Amino acid sequence: MAALCRCSHYPRSIRHADTFTYTYTGSAFITVTGPYTKSDSITGSFTVDNLLGPNQEHLLFTPVSWSFSDGVLSGNNLDSSSEFLLFNTDASGNIIGWDIIIKPTGGDASFQTLFFVEDPEDTQDRDHASDDSGVLASVSNKPGTWTVTDNPSPVPEPSTFVLLGTGILGVVGAIRKRLA
Repeated sequence: MAALCRCSHYPRSIRHADTFTYTYTGSAFITVTGPYTKSDSITGSFTVDNLLGPNQEHLLFTPVSWSFSDGVLSGNNLDSSSEFLLFNTDASGNIIGWDIIIKPTGGDASFQTLFFVEDPEDTQDRDHASDDSGVLASVSNKPGTWTVTDNPSPVPEPSTFVLLGTGILGVVGAIRKRLA
């Protein structure tokens, strides 16, 4: 019983593993052709085991899972032929720069969201969808936004601990009765 009590005093990160989901909402495309409309935009998310660290430059990693769409094409970690996720973070670990390229399986089309400020004279900011014939939809100088959500693992309710404790007491009682 003492071991059960000691577990509850461990830090939250040791008792269960949270994941974190970063969600991107892009601005609506301004220039469109083909199947795209001006209401389409790049949106998506990726999930990681730990928050992105502070002051990262050109952080390239493989998340637990990810999914992005440009309103016409969609790609995720299970069905895309290639992906490229690169990030910069500020001192608080917030995403301040990114380059995400997704190429869904089974075609020559891809889409990209890019926002990097290397210096005040060299800002790269665009979301676009393209295929071998060129850019089909784009928006520039309107960076999208990122949010992060903590996805806590399920933690047992107090009633679960009461039930477990009652079961352990029952087993201890049965053993004592046998020994007596």
